[in-house]
Parts: sequence; C-alpha cells; structure tokens
Amino acid sequence: MYSGRNSSLWVLSVVMILLVFSIPSRCTLVVLVPTREGIVVCADRRQWNRVEGATDTDKLFSLDNKVGFAVIGDVMLSVENHGKLTPVFTLSESVKKFYAERHFKDEDSQWTELTTSLKKSFEEAHLALGIPPYVSQEATDDTVWEVDFIFDGNGAPTVNLVRYHLGGQITVESGPQAVYINGQTQVVKRIFTPQQLTDDGFADLRGHAEIARTLNLAAPGNPSNVSVDDAIVLAHTFIRAISERMHLVSKEPTLVGPVCDCAIVRKGSGSTWLQRSVDTRAAGLALPH
Repeated sequence: MYSGRNSSLWVLSVVMILLVFSIPSRCTLVVLVPTREGIVVCADRRQWNRVEGATDTDKLFSLDNKVGFAVIGDVMLSVENHGKLTPVFTLSESVKKFYAERHFKDEDSQWTELTTSLKKSFEEAHLALGIPPYVSQEATDDTVWEVDFIFDGNGAPTVNLVRYHLGGQITVESGPQAVYINGQTQVVKRIFTPQQLTDDGFADLRGHAEIARTLNLAAPGNPSNVSVDDAIVLAHTFIRAISERMHLVSKEPTLVGPVCDCAIVRKGSGSTWLQRSVDTRAAGLALPH
C-alpha cells in the first residue's frame, strides 16, 4: 500500500509527466471577404505544435452543404507517446459531433447548446491532462480559440463568431460586414502601417488597387464591386505574405503556411468549395511580390 506521502508524490509525478507530454496544436489564418456573389472564406492549411512542428490539416469544413465553418487558435490537445501524438480534444471534431446529432439552426437556443458542449469538452480535456488554456505572448486579445460559422441566414450569407476566452467565457457574435482577417495577423498590420522607409520588407504590398478596393467598405456599391476573384487574390496575397515574412515582425513560429483552401457561401445555394490545397506561390494567384 502507498502511504499518504508516497501517494501524493505519485499523483504529483503523474501530473508533471502529463504537463510535459500534453501538447496543444495551433491553427491560423482565416480570411472572410464579402463579395457580390456571397462570402468567400479562405484558410491556410498549416497546424503547428512543438513536437511535430508544421503539419498539414483542414481548417475549413462543410456541415451540410448549407453551412461552413473555420477554426482558429488552440484547436487540438494531444498526448505524446514515443514521439507520436494522440489527440484528446479536437475543436473541429467536437463541432462536427455536435451537429451530427441535429440540424443546424440559427437560433439562440442552439447556439447556447453548442457553446455549452464545446466548453465542456475543451475544459474537461485540459483538466484531465493538467494543462491550462493559454494564449501566445503576442496575442492582441484573450481569445484561446474561435470557430467562424458562415451560412445562408435569413436570405443572406451570414457570419457568426464563436470564441472561447481565457477564464472560460464563451461568446457568440455576429461577424463584421467587411473583410475579416483573424489569426497570426502581425504581417497584415505591418502592411497597412505607414512607413518612412521603403525597405522594411513590405513596401511592395502597400498601395495596390486590388487590395484597397476589396478592403474599402465605403466604396460605392461595396461589396457589389468585389468579385470572387478579387477576394481570392486578397486572401492568397495575405496568406503568402504571412507564410514568407512572419520572421520580419515576430519571433513566434510561423503558424501560417502558403497552401490554402477557399469556399463560398452564396445566398440560396449554401456552401461550395472554390479551391482545395492550392499553393499561393503559384504564378498569377496572388499579387506579385
């Protein structure tokens, strides 16, 4: 039999082992662009953790050809065993499991059920492994993970953002009516920061008419003046720029890869794939840089 002291030491040892071998995986980047045809959503395919480094994964998903969703942030918690990771919690699988048992409805009661379910599975996994949720030191807010739902709601493409915050609060908000970019966005912010010098590594991406027109919510007719091709060029440009230039603005690992997926949610016709596993470095896909 264990004495009380030995039992406590054994429990402490187990917790320490779990702390060492519990591995969170992180995902970014998601770009949402309103266009004349509907809302275009693009995401890179890189997932990163400190054991495997960068791996390829899906970040965009379709529920029932009417609803799509994207995941950002700490999207997976795994246990390491001899260099291999076994997932304990996966955000996308938790979302799909919830909707496997019901049809999607844009109703307050169902959003409450969803957030309760995701919060429970996420927190139970972290509690079992003894690792608290966290955000990176360079994060600009307290969001641990986010699920962006894009669907045909009330006759128009609609976005709802489900966010889990440090401290356990989980929120559901309507998405913006303008271009929305979330994830590892330091490079995007630098592109739009006026610089006195032209050799800061981003001068070639400033002032392009295609980007300015797509981002300009106040432009006449916006977003009817934005085509699907405009949206894809903008998303490809930002995804490629971040994947190649993150080292110029941050010491964080580059969580954004150059390969991406794109989909669109149109009024009345739901979610449709536009591209799968497209390399943004291919000629003609992004603005030249």
